Amino acid sequence: MNDMTKEDLNGNSSTQTVRNGLVACTFGYAFVAIAPVIVASSEFQGTAIAFWRAWIGFFSLAFICLFRKKMTKEMLLQSAPAGLCFGASIGLFFWAAQMTSIVNASLIVVLQPILFVVASYFIFSEAFTKTDAIFTALAIAGAAFLVLAGTNSGSSDIKGDLLVVISVHIGAGYFVFARKILPTVPILEFQTGVFLWAGVILSVMISIGTVNPLTTAGYDWIRIISVATATGIGHLLLNYSQGKAPFNMMGVLNLLMPVLSTALAFWFLDQGITGLQFTGMIIVILTLLLHSFLRSSESDLKTQS
Repeated sequence: MNDMTKEDLNGNSSTQTVRNGLVACTFGYAFVAIAPVIVASSEFQGTAIAFWRAWIGFFSLAFICLFRKKMTKEMLLQSAPAGLCFGASIGLFFWAAQMTSIVNASLIVVLQPILFVVASYFIFSEAFTKTDAIFTALAIAGAAFLVLAGTNSGSSDIKGDLLVVISVHIGAGYFVFARKILPTVPILEFQTGVFLWAGVILSVMISIGTVNPLTTAGYDWIRIISVATATGIGHLLLNYSQGKAPFNMMGVLNLLMPVLSTALAFWFLDQGITGLQFTGMIIVILTLLLHSFLRSSESDLKTQS
């Protein structure tokens, strides 16, 4: 078993538990947001980087699991739906990014929190208040503003747009499966299984797409290892937050990624930020901060009553 309790899963967690979940989720997305910047600095294909990211993550965690002696075949099978969703979502998104414009793809992605809201209400029976709706809409609007204020790249293609839509739905499915499975599977063993199944499906995608996963450039391998390390830490934190942070909040906090990626690209890739983009970033950050504070305060009131 991991750190989640029945109290956490029923939505009656203490204020501190909710705050721990929100903080872990925030830092998790912060680590994951590093990956697009590293990928953008390389000419190596994103799908190939995702392929190595999955297998490096698997073998690294599998080594730890050998010493923990908790991994079972049942755990690997239980993690299969989440892992296949995880790998398929990444692979389809990189495929779609080559077919449609960056703006189209990014706009579709920032709508993903809506799927979390629907799942949180209908699957996990979480309350969704008018306050949640207002802050979710504001955060999505701010993220969309950030995307639209950027520079477009590539030409629009309906097939690519549809692939992004599918990728976003499958990506949300990963979080749904994770939330269902993590109460019975330890985080490390679950993440090991996720990377295994993601590696399998990305291997198939690379074979179909005839992508060469090998490179002779030393800097590319440094980038690959950096991506694997940053995203590995990020997803461990995100999995820790499952059952602690409200599920709809996990979706909304996902909007931190375009904000952080834009900021990191400005600092490390010398990509400019327009005044309109900066405005969108401020809207997202302030909205998420206030929303998280209010959700924690509501939990505190429930605990006291």
